[in-house]
Amino acid sequence: ILGYGMASIAIATALIAYATISLVYRVQTNLHTFDQIAAGLFFGITNSFLWHGLAFGENPVLPSVNLMELVSTHLLPESGIMPVKYLAIPAALGLAVVGSIERRISSWWKKRKAK
Repeated sequence: ILGYGMASIAIATALIAYATISLVYRVQTNLHTFDQIAAGLFFGITNSFLWHGLAFGENPVLPSVNLMELVSTHLLPESGIMPVKYLAIPAALGLAVVGSIERRISSWWKKRKAK
């Protein structure tokens, strides 16, 4: 499933079980609708396959792009350990994007319900 051997199968099974239980909980507690969960799964799985392909040079659209090699060669220091300060930028950007999209969707949904 996610590699080779029984350990990988056990980890994958545990992760899938955790995700399933979490998603059922979120629908039952009205945090999300089933449609939201389905859309999130679709976009999340699609995004993960695209990024995996880019990370390892296996993307059919951009086969020459290998982000792992690019980062290792040009960004990481000789030790191979990324400094924490470099992680602050993507974390801040992620927070801004997620918050912004959440507010836009919420606003759109309220306007739609009002009609």
